[in-house]
Amino acid sequence: AIARALVNDPDILLADEPTGALDSETSVQIMEILKEISKNKLIIMVTHNPELADQYATRIIRLLDGKITGDSDPYVSEESREEEKTDKKRPAKKDRYDKHTSMSFFTALSLSKNNLMTKKTRTLLTAFAGSIGIIGIALILSLSNGINAYINRVQEDTLSSYPITLEAESVDISSMFASMNGGAVPEGEESDAPAKTDEELGDYVYTNTALYDLMNSLNSLEMTKNNLSAFREYIMKEDADGKNPLSDYASSVVYKYDVPMNIYVEDKNGDIVKADAMTMMQEMMSAVTGADGGTSFFGPAASVSMFSELSIWQEMLPAGEDETNDDGEKMLVSELLSEQYDVLWGDWPHAYDEVLLVVNQNNELDDLVLYSLGLLTTQEMSDSFIAMNKGEMITNDNGPWTFEEITSSKMKLVLSADMFVKDSKTGTYIDLSETDLGVSTLYSNGLELKICGIIRPNPDALATAMTTGIAYTTALTEYLLDETASRDIVKEQLANPDVDVITGLLFPDENAEEPTEDEIKSAVAEYLASASVADKAAIYTAIMSVPTDEYIETMKSQYMANLDRAAIEEMVKAEYPEYESMLEDIDDATLFAYVEDMIEARVTEEYAATIEATLGAMTTETLAGMLDMLELTADNYQLVYDEYVPSNISESTYDENVERLGIVDKSSPSAIYIYAATFADKDMIADVITEYNSTVEEEDEITYTDYVALLMSSITTILN
Repeated sequence: AIARALVNDPDILLADEPTGALDSETSVQIMEILKEISKNKLIIMVTHNPELADQYATRIIRLLDGKITGDSDPYVSEESREEEKTDKKRPAKKDRYDKHTSMSFFTALSLSKNNLMTKKTRTLLTAFAGSIGIIGIALILSLSNGINAYINRVQEDTLSSYPITLEAESVDISSMFASMNGGAVPEGEESDAPAKTDEELGDYVYTNTALYDLMNSLNSLEMTKNNLSAFREYIMKEDADGKNPLSDYASSVVYKYDVPMNIYVEDKNGDIVKADAMTMMQEMMSAVTGADGGTSFFGPAASVSMFSELSIWQEMLPAGEDETNDDGEKMLVSELLSEQYDVLWGDWPHAYDEVLLVVNQNNELDDLVLYSLGLLTTQEMSDSFIAMNKGEMITNDNGPWTFEEITSSKMKLVLSADMFVKDSKTGTYIDLSETDLGVSTLYSNGLELKICGIIRPNPDALATAMTTGIAYTTALTEYLLDETASRDIVKEQLANPDVDVITGLLFPDENAEEPTEDEIKSAVAEYLASASVADKAAIYTAIMSVPTDEYIETMKSQYMANLDRAAIEEMVKAEYPEYESMLEDIDDATLFAYVEDMIEARVTEEYAATIEATLGAMTTETLAGMLDMLELTADNYQLVYDEYVPSNISESTYDENVERLGIVDKSSPSAIYIYAATFADKDMIADVITEYNSTVEEEDEITYTDYVALLMSSITTILN
């Protein structure tokens, strides 16, 4: 401060309490500096420290309440003395300002008008310039408010589609994004490698290992498990003011549970089908290949596993705690959805058993949704699939439907636990979903879901939270959880974690070792000793129906010797016409490998059919006697052990049964979706997660996916 004051070389230096906030030692140092400066400058200092004043000042003026109470060295000039004498002789004059003057409002207005009219040009120019300023400010304020409102809507709409997602099992893909970006470091992060200067780089172009980095990041991706139960408890804990850590930042927190949605619908042919994409694809592939989900010419039907995550059912964003309707009742759906969607027919859900149809901007529904509503049959979907494989145009003769027609579909929700009925004789459970009669029974007793409305994205919505399909409320999820927990089979399974209550068998021990060859032989011998004649005959037939590896290789060689590419293509066209369009994209090695697999399957099937036909002419007693005389090989023992020896160990695990019965622990969600209204709130939510991670052990730290941060890392800076 002293240096700044001296920069302009003043004649007088004013020091206001220079030692007021300093300790005594530093105060002395400052005073010594001022003392040195006072040799060349006049220093006037204000202080409340009389000791410093007495020690350093050459003149001390004391003041109290604005009045001088003392002066150690007063100065009076000769002119002042003469002026004082003269003033004493003059009579006192009355102040000319003591008299109050006033002007009426109308007088002032008249004078102002006259003044303006005498200078008309200046008045007009001033008014014009003033109006420009006023209008400009109004426009700026309007533009500012409009932009802020637009930005807020963009943020709300965007963040409703991309919440911060915490999953029970997740993968950190940020490193993979960096590799895909050519090794660029995401904004906000620092690179471990220091940047090189232009001198170090020189006039050269270098290479980096982008492909290696990408592949390395893919190989190093690990599934991380999140302890969502502990984190859920943390964010639900309220303080003295009734707030939790996310109260001020999250517009909504949604807990996702892996609750199976078993929906059955009666299609237009009167058949009851399970309305989910995976079941439909399996049935469709079975219809196309003529197999029961087994092998086709181009590989196993397991290739449809990509559809396992395909679902047209989606949970709607729930309403906040303070969101109520006109009657004061708590809403089931967030008001944000009413801003993003227009109701074409009906209304928003008011009960747990009400759902919505979500159509696109052209009032269209995907064929998978129509299948789930029973408006398309499995055969029609299969025909479309076959036409697609052949490259043919798909004809669509279905629809359109009126709103009343399409919402009249009867969908029934069946709890996973309700699919099992206890057998009074064995004490085990029977799965009703495995028979047509059972499915019909389940459909009759299921919870009917009512389509209460049809919604369509608002044309003005910048982003929407849902895709085309069927939307349900969190109230339905709560219903599923509570009802499932009340079922007897669920209570029985939770009370007996070591026993598969469905089959009555023990769950397999993960630490148990596989049976040895001697143990297998002993178990088979014990079983055969008490087996019936019919069982022995069946076992002998099964053993003899398996061709040897040598036989299979010999037959494959004979078949393949007479086949070339042209012959194979002709065979495919004759037996599998739907795959004709795919042949040209398959190389020779792949095509011949497929053919060898097909030949092996056919040789095995034909060999088994021949043996069964031959042995079928013999009596069961003869076949049983032949088994007794047969010297079994290790493969024979394994076959009998796997296929015939009864096991006291269940083929399912406890976790598989829990999933199969739809058992869900509310305290352990499979995912947590945290919605924020603004990007600033989203960043604060990330800080809350970071703070939580700093308080727990490393294995309990939360990793999450923030899609908005990955795609729009600099948006906050831009908005600011």
